[in-house]
Amino acid sequence: MLLLRHCQLSSQDLITCERALLRFVSGRSKPVNLDFNVWDYTVPEIYGYILGMFVKLELVECLGVTQDELLDFIIDVDRGYLATFYHSFYHAADVTSVLYHMLQDMQASQYLSKPDMAALLLAGLCHDVGHPGLNNLFQVNAKTDLYKKYGEESVLEKYSCSLAMDLVTKHTLFRNISRSPTAILPEGDHATECGMRESMVKAILATDMSFHYDMLNGLNNLIEATSPPMSSSGSEADSESESESENEVQPRKPALALTAARPSLQFTGADEKPRQFKTKTVSMASPLSTSTGPLPPSPTEEQQNGSGHRKRSSSCGSSSSSGSSSSGSSSLRRSLDGYTAHDLTPEQRQSLCNCLLHAADVSNAVKPWTICKRWSDLVVQEFFRQGDIEKTQNLPVSPNMDRDQHNQPQISLGFSDFVVQPYFEAFVELLPDASPLITTLVDNRVHWVELQKSNQQFGYDPYLAVDPLEEPSLSRRPSSPLLSNLSPGRRVSGNGRWCFDTG
Repeated sequence: MLLLRHCQLSSQDLITCERALLRFVSGRSKPVNLDFNVWDYTVPEIYGYILGMFVKLELVECLGVTQDELLDFIIDVDRGYLATFYHSFYHAADVTSVLYHMLQDMQASQYLSKPDMAALLLAGLCHDVGHPGLNNLFQVNAKTDLYKKYGEESVLEKYSCSLAMDLVTKHTLFRNISRSPTAILPEGDHATECGMRESMVKAILATDMSFHYDMLNGLNNLIEATSPPMSSSGSEADSESESESENEVQPRKPALALTAARPSLQFTGADEKPRQFKTKTVSMASPLSTSTGPLPPSPTEEQQNGSGHRKRSSSCGSSSSSGSSSSGSSSLRRSLDGYTAHDLTPEQRQSLCNCLLHAADVSNAVKPWTICKRWSDLVVQEFFRQGDIEKTQNLPVSPNMDRDQHNQPQISLGFSDFVVQPYFEAFVELLPDASPLITTLVDNRVHWVELQKSNQQFGYDPYLAVDPLEEPSLSRRPSSPLLSNLSPGRRVSGNGRWCFDTG
């Protein structure tokens, strides 16, 4: 029987959790892949599955903790999530499962050390802890307490980092990492508590959607840095070939600008070709440089310059950094010749972790239709609820959050066309085993276009029959103190539209 120190579960829930763990580790459960649907499982079963992911990847031994201690941490993380529509513990569990699938089935694990993978899964689990269901732009415009504490950039990501680090401290999660026999970095050194914390923080900060194109450039830089060099015979044809090859790996130009929290996707028809349109732009500063508030110390200037951003001179595009491949003859995108974590610099491995977590965070669009649709239902409900709150508080309504101006197919198509598709095209170039994701994305687009042509609006969809905030199995915690002055959204008319009641 698993034993807990900080958290409490009923004996039945502990048994359920342990059975799920044993089924997963023994291979008797459904595989964790993009068909994995967290809504099919109870919360104790999800605990068991997440713990099983760490066990299967041998990360429990890497951390130097027991299964009981790691389960205690997982449950405590769950308690830090709020009963929001979308940014709940179910989202965290879903993102963690996608990361596991990427490591196991898309061969991403061969490029990372065990400490890298442990920090990555922990970051995935904690990346939205404390999220109140009101995004960064709302925090800034409403001048909330979180905005006052963390400033204008990455408000909620910094908050999640702070809560995550508090939980790591509470559970002394990394106390044995420097002595763990399997927590050896490719450079030959032991992982340290400071290094693990810093890796988690960097990955969580990189989930801010305002850094989306930094992540896309990070993927392109990794592709460029790990591509085999072109042979140079001095001939004109070879020169032209090299020039074309070089042009192919240049970072893709963004199709649109980002708002402080979400891409503003505005278009008139779902069947039209993607196009550029005007939105408010923001700084594409490195997520490594936004360490304010109660977070670990800022990284060194050298680390900031090596964060894998647009410049080809960044660490992700450099072959002279310590630990990088001397010849650059192997290619990440081909998964050939035993390319391993030893061929990547620490900065490149961190950039890869950031890119993987961001991919998992926006992966709903590349999942089978029924799963994709349900996650879209939830995120659009959260969007429109925020729009309702912004109207009642006389704040600017955030992009895509005005239910009177936008509908679900429109929002989903815009996000898929302008954000997800370019990112996963680069992702597949880096990890070829991820290629089925593009096929699924294309299939899902057909469904969205059909819904758009049928003029199906948010609120009339049968998937929206249940409010997650009112369903007992989902509302396991009290509302966020930050929302204590706000009444929850509720249905007030027969057509299923949501209205925010301030009375």
